Amino acid sequence: MNRKFSQQLNLISDLIKTKLGNNLISIILIGGYGRDEGTFFLKNKTISLVNDIDLVIISHRSMSKSILKQLMDQAAKIIKPDTQYVHEKYCPIDFHVDLFNFKKKDLSGFKPSQFSLDLKYASQVIYGNKNILRLIPELKAENIPVNDGLMLLHNRVLSLLEAYQSGQSEWIYYFSLKAIIDSSVAILIKEKQYSPYHKLRMTALKKLKPQSLAIFQRYAAKRYLIKSSDLINYKKHWSIARKVLLETLDQYPHSFLARLRPSSIDKIKQTAVRLLKSLPLKIQPLHSQKQIHQIIDAWKRSSWE
Repeated sequence: MNRKFSQQLNLISDLIKTKLGNNLISIILIGGYGRDEGTFFLKNKTISLVNDIDLVIISHRSMSKSILKQLMDQAAKIIKPDTQYVHEKYCPIDFHVDLFNFKKKDLSGFKPSQFSLDLKYASQVIYGNKNILRLIPELKAENIPVNDGLMLLHNRVLSLLEAYQSGQSEWIYYFSLKAIIDSSVAILIKEKQYSPYHKLRMTALKKLKPQSLAIFQRYAAKRYLIKSSDLINYKKHWSIARKVLLETLDQYPHSFLARLRPSSIDKIKQTAVRLLKSLPLKIQPLHSQKQIHQIIDAWKRSSWE
């Protein structure tokens, strides 16, 4: 973790401490940055965080959604003062902070999921009780629901659509990396062999998908630092990412997909997948712009409700 990022996390922790007071127990950094696998942009000799950071707040009492949103907006501006990101509706891609809140007494009831395994085994407590995660019971990857992998793939479908619409090389390249890396994660979840740790994931993939290992390794190695020179062939990377993502989606059993309850969000996801399949290989930012805008807006609104 570089010094500037550490200082920014301290400022965010102070913001949360001020807001919650004695209700706060711990703050935990999760996701790529929590695993020390986060991505940074290098531009004009300046290093910056990419897309978002994820933090878990453990408290005695639940936080309201309005307080969480307020803290997310304020925390994002600590890192990127001019961010235009809006959580609950369509907006341009920009840096943001995602906060998750759990009560201390909730931890003992955590069930296996990609999120809970990452939280327990591959995160960093940046404030408060350093032993708080011991309250989460032992979790096994073989018990993660297959639906976790499917949800991850659908999120990457949305990301590729957002990047396509933006027409911005850095976002198209970054979300292409994410789509390929998370396709490998979804394969491991389906095969009951997920691990929060990169090296163990690659070892498992070597046995499961030896023919695909090279592409997963190549793109995973690119994720740590994105330079301007990496963006030259960004359109090619997007096309490769779409192919890998859609092929991975096809590996999920049709019988499983048919059992999903057809909620409004499921219908949005199905529309998003069909649109991703239909987009031309040559990126045209204005192509299907209205459709993509509507899908992203509906998806974010449904997720926020």
